Amino acid sequence: MASSIVKALQRFPDAQMVVIAGNGHVMNAWGIPGRVKRRGDYPFSIVLTGSEGGSYRLEKGIADYVLYTRWIDPPETVRLGVLIKKTDNGVRIERVVKGGPADRAGIPEGAIIVSIDGEPVGDVEDIKIALIDKLPGDKIKVKYMDRVLLFYSTKEVEVEL
Repeated sequence: MASSIVKALQRFPDAQMVVIAGNGHVMNAWGIPGRVKRRGDYPFSIVLTGSEGGSYRLEKGIADYVLYTRWIDPPETVRLGVLIKKTDNGVRIERVVKGGPADRAGIPEGAIIVSIDGEPVGDVEDIKIALIDKLPGDKIKVKYMDRVLLFYSTKEVEVEL
């Protein structure tokens, strides 16, 4: 990252740059700022984020500025209750968590998830996107392929999250 920053600043010497990175990458001028400084003497300021529930101790010299906000709990996320893996055949369920939504709906281990609410699933990210705005108690339709002897059968079930 530091190399890309220096290359951009060299290419556009009259420009200013804002780099957005996690606190651990910039606090105390370690990480990115230190590596940029070793490649060229560019002026910089460090702005950290902090909050009453945060994990960083705000000590003198840790940053030039601190944007201090009140703590907000992250929203609850729903899960299918499965461990999944991307395979050549699609997204395969490696393990079903006992008592979880997929288990209650009868989705077996080894099944390949085909779609969620009619949207095709070809990657793990597709599942994350399908669940991103769902709440506990919401219902989704999961279509999956299950191997029966030498063949696959396709089934669709309703899953309560």
